[in-house]
Amino acid sequence: MKEGTPYWDRFAAYLSGDLSDAEREEVDLWIKSSPERQKEFEEARQIWQNSGIRLEMRDADTVEEWGKLQSRISENPPESDTVQVTGNYSLWFKIAAGVVILAVALFILWPVEKMIDIHAKGEVVKVYLPDSSKIWLNVGSTLSYPEDFGVENRRVTLSGEGYFIVQPDSLKPFIIKASLAYARVLGTSFNVKEDSAGVVLTVAEGKVSFSSVKSKNKQKVVVTAKEKAVVTSDEGPVKSPNSDAGFAAWRERNNAAYDHEKNNPKEYLVSRYSWEKNKINMSVIDGRLANKADLAIYTDIVLNATYTKPNGKTSTTTFTLTDKLMPGETLNYQKRLLDIFTDTQKVTVEIVSARTVSSADL
Repeated sequence: MKEGTPYWDRFAAYLSGDLSDAEREEVDLWIKSSPERQKEFEEARQIWQNSGIRLEMRDADTVEEWGKLQSRISENPPESDTVQVTGNYSLWFKIAAGVVILAVALFILWPVEKMIDIHAKGEVVKVYLPDSSKIWLNVGSTLSYPEDFGVENRRVTLSGEGYFIVQPDSLKPFIIKASLAYARVLGTSFNVKEDSAGVVLTVAEGKVSFSSVKSKNKQKVVVTAKEKAVVTSDEGPVKSPNSDAGFAAWRERNNAAYDHEKNNPKEYLVSRYSWEKNKINMSVIDGRLANKADLAIYTDIVLNATYTKPNGKTSTTTFTLTDKLMPGETLNYQKRLLDIFTDTQKVTVEIVSARTVSSADL
């Protein structure tokens, strides 16, 4: 829940009704994460109510409040040795006492989380979160998440642009906060881009709930594959079809890991195959190629099929698979060899080369 201010600051804003629906939902999720948290919340609520005050705690400072109180007393010293706290003095004592009580209580009940900040400076950075969710950060972007991420909740803050592949967890929704918007998901793949104009969410797979952080905007939209939504400072979210197939192609630029995948396809293409003679004594290869790369899309995959004859001599056939093999996907193929008149002893299949296709060209 930390976003640059103490937790009791946000908590006080919650109790005073000074949060948007999206922000209140985020606090509610934290409270409901455990019975112990719910109990602590009720205790804190009672402290707030019993303090006899209703303050906007955006920039509350207990030292400053005590200073104001002392200054007020110094300007109007009591006329006798017996001090009677009445009128404005009583109000100031209530304010100062309430602030101190709330600050101490929430310091105990709601300790400050330790945050982990990841910055992508001169190149794209790939991040694995503790729940195995995978994120790419564009150049100049920052991702922040609590040190105990995944224990009770899954919340991150994004500044800039990131592509997310979120691991499913129905009990702990994955929540992303950008400057103007919230994205809430269970498990899917999508891109979030933040710039001076607003925040753009583009979904590759699954669905994402998207909303504005502005308190006056109550609207939420559910964005699915091949759709996008935009939130600006003036309106949103507004949903529309996505016609840009290369919306996440930025991951291929300024990315040393992608360059290695592109230049070394044999390291990322895994071949499995078997062979047998058919009814006319022809060797038939049943093969399966898997793409283990994170980003590289391979096509024009060249393979050599070599069979060994009884006398030890070999013969090689070269063939090409022109399908596009996406990261994480597999491709089945079959190849027949011209060894009808040979009692083939052995067959091997080797990957020779492959060409990489940019996602922007799909």
